[in-house]
Amino acid sequence: MDDYAGVVSEFTAINQYLYHHFFFKQIDEELGVLLKNVSINEMLHMEILAGTIEKLGGNPVIRGSKSSLQGNFWSGKFICYGTNLCEQLKADIDSEYKAIKEYQKHICFIRDSRVQTILQRIILDEEVHIRLFNQALQRFCGREYS
Repeated sequence: MDDYAGVVSEFTAINQYLYHHFFFKQIDEELGVLLKNVSINEMLHMEILAGTIEKLGGNPVIRGSKSSLQGNFWSGKFICYGTNLCEQLKADIDSEYKAIKEYQKHICFIRDSRVQTILQRIILDEEVHIRLFNQALQRFCGREYS
């Protein structure tokens, strides 16, 4: 549930990237499209996780578990809104690194090899997002993530 709609989650990423998309598309159309497309990819991850939660007997409501204070529903305060393009891109990269760390932690806790495989596959996409966001950070801010 945390990966689905917790503090560091697909639902948080979708909403953060869409918010940044609205900002970025006014600066550069290509950058706006990048954020929209990454958000769509995160929606696919969320759909995969929802199906997995259902197959395991859960209900994929929009809440986390431990990360959202023992199952509270998702909140817009989980988003890093940022105030400028460079800060927002850095936050997006940071969000991807945090997501990977969470997935890796959950892979260690979850003993179901099918679930582990799903999470490992999602990590591959998150690594691509980091590369794409780093390219944008270099292009628009003249630096790489640090």
